[in-house]
Amino acid sequence: QAADYNMINYGAIVYSKTGLVFTYLKEYLGDTLFDQCMQQYYNEWHYKHPQPQDLRAAFEKTSGKNLGWLFDDIIPTTGQIDFAIKKVKVLDNHTEVTVKNIGQVDGPISVDALFNGKVRSTQWAEPGTKKTTLTFDGTNYDGFAIDSKTRIPEVNRNNNYWKQKGPFGKVEPCKME
Repeated sequence: QAADYNMINYGAIVYSKTGLVFTYLKEYLGDTLFDQCMQQYYNEWHYKHPQPQDLRAAFEKTSGKNLGWLFDDIIPTTGQIDFAIKKVKVLDNHTEVTVKNIGQVDGPISVDALFNGKVRSTQWAEPGTKKTTLTFDGTNYDGFAIDSKTRIPEVNRNNNYWKQKGPFGKVEPCKME
């Protein structure tokens, strides 16, 4: 009976993972480009017998992006996605946010500039570097968040936020557990 239970959990994880990683891909590419990639894949392969590499080829051809982070680092492995905001530097007319990849997956990550809890600007740290500094125009932000919509399967969200220092220093969001 324990073996059956483990197989059910394993199956749930496998099926959930597929949905999660394609949501991640859709967030990264955006709705329009993701839909164009899916349409291209369908047009090339309907009524045929595609393989996983055919899906990758259609997406990379249409998007113009190398998606090895998804097809090599996430789908066939148990590597974890984990990013952290390491530093925020407010300068005269812009703000620099340094993000570090501390996980095993070399994927992209979104960083949102916030004011009063609302997203004012979003930028993506592209795959390929362990540490990236993103430059946001302006200085009128009171916080920054990695994947504030929580659509990416990131394992440790405790290091995903930075809030403007107040009288009590850096403030992390409250968590209900």
